[in-house]
Amino acid sequence: MLPMRFMPVQGEVPAWEWDMKTMQPSVAVLPVWEEAKVLAQVFWKCVQAMA
Repeated sequence: MLPMRFMPVQGEVPAWEWDMKTMQPSVAVLPVWEEAKVLAQVFWKCVQAMA
């Protein structure tokens, strides 16, 4: 289970701005960083489309 920063109340979803450009990968994840970033963007676009 992922931790929740803000618990939704009665169906509300808190606004959350996520900017991948501000994230800096560690050396350990550099080989897969770009692929993971693209997959995350695709995932969240799918989630947004279902909303």
